Amino acid sequence: MRKVFAFFAALAATLLLGSAASAAEAAWGKVKGVTAEKNQFVLMDTSGKERLFTLIEGGKINREGRDAKIADLKAGDMVAVCYVTINKGLYAVDVLQRDDKALPRMTGTIVTTRTGNQLVVNADGKETLVTLADNGVVNTAAKENDSFSSLKAGDKVTVKYVKLPDGGIYAACIEPTR
Repeated sequence: MRKVFAFFAALAATLLLGSAASAAEAAWGKVKGVTAEKNQFVLMDTSGKERLFTLIEGGKINREGRDAKIADLKAGDMVAVCYVTINKGLYAVDVLQRDDKALPRMTGTIVTTRTGNQLVVNADGKETLVTLADNGVVNTAAKENDSFSSLKAGDKVTVKYVKLPDGGIYAACIEPTR
């Protein structure tokens, strides 16, 4: 899923920037804070690392399907960022707020965990095999961006997932049921 997103982010950057976008990268995660007067925001990426981004002049922000300003970004927003690195600084070219409410969800109890970042979840009496996506996030009651190994049989969880055409279910986010 990350590679697919990165491909589309790089394609969008290429269309917007031309050949200068060949060095464009993509990241996604949760906005931790915004300093609109400096055109900056802090993103906690899916690995748990905080990154400071500066929106370039002419950079685009899309929030809830509409053009937006940096001041419209809010702490807690899930975003995808297409950016370039210059002198170790991260410069956002495009920011797309991702509404994870659109992702299907299942709520249930972990039956077992397996190697390969897989778990079986019993949701509504049906057991489903779920694989954590390459850039999937595990949040636990103890910690955001926790490790997969912290999940245990008996944990009550909500899984936000993507279902592939072959029937495979990949978790974008696993978090405790509240």
